[in-house]
Amino acid sequence: MIKMLDGKIALVTGASKGIGRAAAIALGAAGAHVICLARTVGGLEEVDDEIQNAGGSATLVPLSLKDVAGHRPAGGLDLRALGAAGRAPGQCRGAGRADADHAP
Repeated sequence: MIKMLDGKIALVTGASKGIGRAAAIALGAAGAHVICLARTVGGLEEVDDEIQNAGGSATLVPLSLKDVAGHRPAGGLDLRALGAAGRAPGQCRGAGRADADHAP
């Protein structure tokens, strides 16, 4: 069965909780390969299990967006390279804070 997003890449930040988690699972179920970014490995692994159970696939990238400088996160994922390869991802930016000035 061909799914609506087969062959597409989706990048989801905040993929381990809330809206980001729901978006990652829905995008995976629709056929996209989901690049999931979040701070917690355990949360990412749980989302990966759900994506796989829905018939999708994912790449897990544990990192804090505080580690991102420009377009090159600390984990080495270069979003410009994806674009240059003709595989520019759709994006869902689910990571965020209610109080941007608050540091943990």
